[in-house]
Amino acid sequence: MKKQMDPRMHSAEHLLNQAMWRLFGSGRCFSAHIERKKSKCDYRFDRPLTAEELTSVDNEVNRIVCLL
Repeated sequence: MKKQMDPRMHSAEHLLNQAMWRLFGSGRCFSAHIERKKSKCDYRFDRPLTAEELTSVDNEVNRIVCLL
C-alpha cells in the first residue's frame, strides 16, 4: 500500500531546507520521508544540534511562513 503524501508536508520540507541553509549553510537534506502523519529530513552535521539551535530553526521556519 502506498503511503499518503501531504502536499503541505512537501512544502514544509522546502521551508526547512531554506532555514537550514540560512542558519548553518547546510545543503539540502540528504534523505527525506514525507508522509501525511509524520515526516523527517536528515542533514549532515558533525554533531547534534543544541536545543538553542533547534529553537532557532523553528523560529526561522515560522518567520519564513509569516512572509508568505
